[in-house]
Amino acid sequence: MDIKDVSDVPEARRLCDMTHGRTLGELSCRKGEVPQDRTSYGVLLDLHSQSIRDQVLRSYARLISAVLPYYPPCVRPVEELQPLMISCTQIGTHHRGSRILARVLTEGFRNPGTCHVYAVVQDEEGTAIGLELYNQPEEDKVRMQCVLRPGQVCIIKEPFLVPFGSEYYVLRVDHVSDIIWLEDTDSRIPMEWRSKPELGVSSLSFRIRGHSEVLAWNWDLAERRYTQAIQTAVTSEQREEAYLSRFHANLRLDRPEKALQDVFKARGDEKKKPSDRFLYREAMALYAVGNYDACFEKLRVFVRSHPKHLDALAWMSRAKERLGELKSGSYQFLKMHREATRPGLPLVDCETYIGPITVRDSPGRGKGLFTTKPVKAGELLLCEKAFAYVYVNDITDMAPLLFDCNTDSISEGGQPSLITRIAQKLYHNPNGSRDFKRLYHGDYETVDVSEVDGAPVVDTFLITKIMHLNSFGAPLTSRMSMQQVAEDEDGKEHRRAAYLTCGIWTTASRINHSCIANCSRAFISDMMIIRACRDMDAGTELLFSYHHPAPHEKYAETQAKLSKWGFTCNCALCYEKSRAHLVDLRNRRVLCMLLREALRKATFKQGTSAQLTMAMKILNCLRQTYPTGPAARLLPRLEIWFPYLQVGRLLLQKDRPRRGLDMLVRSLESLGFVVVAYLAKTADGRENTDNAVFEVREWGQVNDYVVAAFFQIMKAYEKLAPELCEAVVGYANVAYSICVGENESIHTIYPEL
Repeated sequence: MDIKDVSDVPEARRLCDMTHGRTLGELSCRKGEVPQDRTSYGVLLDLHSQSIRDQVLRSYARLISAVLPYYPPCVRPVEELQPLMISCTQIGTHHRGSRILARVLTEGFRNPGTCHVYAVVQDEEGTAIGLELYNQPEEDKVRMQCVLRPGQVCIIKEPFLVPFGSEYYVLRVDHVSDIIWLEDTDSRIPMEWRSKPELGVSSLSFRIRGHSEVLAWNWDLAERRYTQAIQTAVTSEQREEAYLSRFHANLRLDRPEKALQDVFKARGDEKKKPSDRFLYREAMALYAVGNYDACFEKLRVFVRSHPKHLDALAWMSRAKERLGELKSGSYQFLKMHREATRPGLPLVDCETYIGPITVRDSPGRGKGLFTTKPVKAGELLLCEKAFAYVYVNDITDMAPLLFDCNTDSISEGGQPSLITRIAQKLYHNPNGSRDFKRLYHGDYETVDVSEVDGAPVVDTFLITKIMHLNSFGAPLTSRMSMQQVAEDEDGKEHRRAAYLTCGIWTTASRINHSCIANCSRAFISDMMIIRACRDMDAGTELLFSYHHPAPHEKYAETQAKLSKWGFTCNCALCYEKSRAHLVDLRNRRVLCMLLREALRKATFKQGTSAQLTMAMKILNCLRQTYPTGPAARLLPRLEIWFPYLQVGRLLLQKDRPRRGLDMLVRSLESLGFVVVAYLAKTADGRENTDNAVFEVREWGQVNDYVVAAFFQIMKAYEKLAPELCEAVVGYANVAYSICVGENESIHTIYPEL
């Protein structure tokens, strides 16, 4: 939804074919073949060295990732898998029931900005081959030397051989749970592969090394050193100190569930009353996993003993704020905007609020969200923290591309990184990932095993499928989009944008589609805000557009845009499109062309009243191409609402407020609004402003320009009936809150409102 799909862009298609076309072609035509032309060990090392030397050049290249044909992760324990040698592997075969024991020969290599890493490995026969691991932690979280380093030994479960060029092959691991790294003391490692142990290094020494890495902000290396400290601990006190030290590293690496487990393991006996040092750390981990009630209680107990502990008091204040958001939806929206626009990673520290809505079965649609009480337009229904989120600057022309050969689709933006972040989250924090796995995934067949070999089973392609069907494109903040609209005079911002930034919001993903929405989504960084955009009774299903209908879009075109979700839209707008006559559509398109030209001339500084009158006549003819009747008039008229707004602005500029007001009201009516706006007449035919009325009886489709329309209506009433300005400002605030998510910032864009 609002994702930048570039499947039909020739240049994007060319780049994907050039980068991955050959690999996909050979996978298909050579499947099952045992290659006889494998690259020698020496050539592999030369190629690897060349790749490392070319890293700087590749940092300026566009990143293009490919999703290969889907295959499930391994769900069998490693002891049930049979040994396999690299020389026996077949191209494009997943070697079910087999495993390869391999040792890393070279330093790891990562193309800058990507989430897959590469090194040369060899098996017990001495056969060397490239190893590609996908969806590994990003470099700013876990550096290459902590993912792949010479001498490491691993078990590759059900390996997958992929051709890469003419005589070059790699073992590709897409699922992060399909590789097991062995400790140096593991009995499965051949004696000749074993590293020489660091004799005489105590748990304390490893912990001191970890502290040194912490001082350098190398949390990945610190975690490794603290793990070694745990393994070498000989007393309960040493083990306790090592676990508490590793707790901080796991927290910094976004592994709060592991951090919480470290606290519990350090404490040992769960029945024993925890000391203050355990309480404070446990509270921090509970905050990170989103258990704010328990966090607040732990801190409250801690503060009794340490009433002047400033950090603890600060964490208590934050936990209290999160509880207020969680339970009542009380947000500091201006503070959220400041956090969203600060340098660095634009994330806000807020928690999800679920308002008067609930998940229920929706006939013919699976699950859906429904109101639990009557709600008014503008009411907050949901303010949700993203499950996973990737920010990409929308002004770049080098955003990554993701080509999925299963759907033949190409998306531009943060999707490759989003898949990786979700995979890492499912692997390291599985308890908080259940809602994600329940999201709609079409016909993808899932595995029924959630854990094997003591680790979660992570299905990368299930993640990919869920992302395709449930992810949202998003601006950094919807207020930025509103700012662009407020400065737009000629409709350049008219069409709904597609965004490079993307994320997954698990509750909002339950909202089903309709081209005629009754709720609207807005964004402040990784927070999605859902508000009602019309009055609704209790039990009403929430609906918004997955694909925003465009002017002149035909019925077949709309359904094609929605086809990936596997349904046909039967909303009133689509029903009207399906019955539209080709003659009316052709006439409408011709009249729109004439209208654009007339408005272009009328908006010149030297534009005359005659040119504006001509535009109004064409607009009236255009209006007559639509069906009439009470029900039809409530449907959005996508081709005329903006021209009415333009004409209304021009009339106000020419000091014709009464006529301008008529045009502005018609703009709202063309979006499905029911508006009562009139000035009573005196006995002699003059307007009597004492009995003027302006009321929105029913809200229609709300977009950013609706706020601009209300602003212009206020300007008209300043001259016609000033006493109505306050009511119009109220409607403008409601529209602003629907589009931006809040109305606290409206004065930054429209100071007069």
